[in-house]
Amino acid sequence: MPLHALQVTNPTAYHVTLSTLTLADGRKVDVDMIAPGQQVRYALPTGASMPNQVTFQWLDDYGTPRDQQATVGAP
Repeated sequence: MPLHALQVTNPTAYHVTLSTLTLADGRKVDVDMIAPGQQVRYALPTGASMPNQVTFQWLDDYGTPRDQQATVGAP
C-alpha cells in the first residue's frame, strides 16, 4: 500500500468512472472506475505532497466528461 496515497470513496449506488485526477501542481494521478460503496487508494506521483484540493473529471451515463473539484480530507 503506497505511503502517500489519496483514498477515494464512492458512497453512491452507481459505478463512477474517473477519467482524470489532477493535483494542484498539475501532475496527474492514474485513476479508474470505482464501484458502489468502494474505497480505492491512488498513489501520488513520486515527490508529490498531499494536496488540499484536487480537480477530477468523471464520465456521465452518456460518456460526457464532467469537471469537478474536491477538498482532500472532506467527507
